[in-house]
Amino acid sequence: MLVTGESGAGKSTIAPIVRERLSVYRRSAVFDADLFLHHLDRGWAAWCNDWLLLAHALGENDTVMVLFGCIDPDLLAAAPARYLVSGLEIVLLDCGDRARVSRLEARPPWRGWDDDGIADCLARARALRARPYFRIDTTDESPVRSADRCAEHLTRRISEAV
Repeated sequence: MLVTGESGAGKSTIAPIVRERLSVYRRSAVFDADLFLHHLDRGWAAWCNDWLLLAHALGENDTVMVLFGCIDPDLLAAAPARYLVSGLEIVLLDCGDRARVSRLEARPPWRGWDDDGIADCLARARALRARPYFRIDTTDESPVRSADRCAEHLTRRISEAV
């Protein structure tokens, strides 16, 4: 299961809350993809493939992986290890453009969000929004409410998968 969305949507904020909500289901493991960003020197394709290999290994142990990250689902679909993982549930965390700009501008300068980067992020968010994913709009919701909605959806999907 992939919880994706462009920067500023709230993925890193709600991931720990979702992890807590899903902890009662011993058959789930929640990860923030930022954990292995330092391995991107091998490229996005290899990085995505590694996550799919981990998902496969967890599945062999009757555990569903829930990955929170700004990941293009097409990169996962194209990875060589994709055949090892049946079904890929995608949840899109999203927010309105004004909220996203405000959130990104509030980040510390070392995160590197300039006008060009924000414009690119908004364009990618619009492209994701056009896809038929289960979407949670975090614009006007508290992180707890967004996490509850995400956990409820994932719980239903986990129940159907096992």
